Amino acid sequence: MSENKRWAVIEQLDLNDRPTEIHIVPENDLIPHELPTDDCPCGPHWEHEKGISLYTHHSLDGRERNE
Repeated sequence: MSENKRWAVIEQLDLNDRPTEIHIVPENDLIPHELPTDDCPCGPHWEHEKGISLYTHHSLDGRERNE
């Protein structure tokens, strides 16, 4: 995988520094990815467990196929 095909982990914390949302976002993709995810054109996958929402954004450059 080339250096520009990395993934970023973005945490949104509550007032006690505990994560409430975690976003996995492709860096240097063909589009900018939006937070909140309601506005993101990639249609991220959403899971919720133990009070944390996990959003996995989809790349538009297809990097998932090579991982």
